[in-house]
Amino acid sequence: MSSRRQLVLVWAIVRPALRLLVRSWRALIELPLVPRPDDAPHAHASGLDPHRILVFGSGPAVGYGVRSHELALPGHLARELSARTGHGANVDVLADPGLTISSAAVLLGNRDLRQYDAVIVSGGVNDVMQLVAPLVWRDASSALLRTLHESSSPSTLIVTLGIPPIRSIPIYDHWIGSLADRHAHILNKISQQLCSNVRDAHTSFLRLPELTAVGTTRHRSPEGYRLWAEALAEHLSPKLSRARSALAGSTQSTAAPHAEELSANEVARQKALDDVGIVDTAPDERFDKIVELARSLFGTRYAAITFIDNDRQWYKASAGMNKAEIPRVNSFCDVTIRESKALIVPDAAADDRFAGVMSHVDGARVLFYAGYPVESPDGQRIGALCVFDTEARQGTAIDAAQLRDLALLTQHALWSHAQDAKRAKRDG
Repeated sequence: MSSRRQLVLVWAIVRPALRLLVRSWRALIELPLVPRPDDAPHAHASGLDPHRILVFGSGPAVGYGVRSHELALPGHLARELSARTGHGANVDVLADPGLTISSAAVLLGNRDLRQYDAVIVSGGVNDVMQLVAPLVWRDASSALLRTLHESSSPSTLIVTLGIPPIRSIPIYDHWIGSLADRHAHILNKISQQLCSNVRDAHTSFLRLPELTAVGTTRHRSPEGYRLWAEALAEHLSPKLSRARSALAGSTQSTAAPHAEELSANEVARQKALDDVGIVDTAPDERFDKIVELARSLFGTRYAAITFIDNDRQWYKASAGMNKAEIPRVNSFCDVTIRESKALIVPDAAADDRFAGVMSHVDGARVLFYAGYPVESPDGQRIGALCVFDTEARQGTAIDAAQLRDLALLTQHALWSHAQDAKRAKRDG
């Protein structure tokens, strides 16, 4: 009998007894109510050409011990990446405290990972506490890696985080926790081997630094998440820079999307706008203040927060004019939402892209425009924060980083509106 078959046989005999022991011990533990973030699952750091990161899974992704993602791993990671790369950062979170390796693909769903520069996979504690069989872990982890690669772009970095020490979680700091830690060591070795078997530079395994437990009611602290973010940013930054340089230096032409793909993207975008429930709502002081700030900051006559709704551009807020909507065909913002960066048009009359865009204010054609896309909580570009004028201006008059900051401020207000609406619907 081969050593592998012997190992499988021994595990089949021993595992039920060990699993019963761990389950019985876990059932006796009074699980404390540990705080975790209840705000929108995103974090941002200022800067241009932002990297987009998805933190996915359980464990470190959940944010135990703090109430905001800004204080958890996503916020610290966004700031650390921005400081190291000189670019902005958008970090999205897709987390489930009860996630196991077998349910990971279900949580991921049909999420389009092509928009991300990196996907961080976190989890394993629940599997360890269930003493999942190593072969089951290997097969499910391998399947998850395949799904991640198939759903992302060739340049997307996939980073699998090691399972943190089980006894560093206060409720599991027990001699039986040492048994779980030994099992975690086995699963981590399998994950590391699977990542190394992927013959490209875009897949890697990373063990985060061990943290000291904060206490049974917190588990983790902002300082602990900062230390994890530092290690992760140090691992990611050079890879992100190389990937971006490779894309910038590529001589391959990117094929235009097919009509079917464009149609599918538009359906998803419109659904995201509908789900937010912002269109045709009453004026809101939060949005009004943002457009007044934008107009004052950039010295333009007009500023607006717009949403592209089917065949129209609808104004949630505007400064310097009084319009409810315009046809989408006359919309600069419709062009803005096609890319995840600022659109600055110094003189529309001298720009062939806007020869057919005849947007007018007070009887005069809009010539100068600067806008930045506004996203829904699931990353769809549904509108824009923009400033504009009927006189041409130098493009250098606009600080694109400040424009992005105002768009992020708009997103925060938008997501708060969406949460308020859901809460009112649930309570009503």
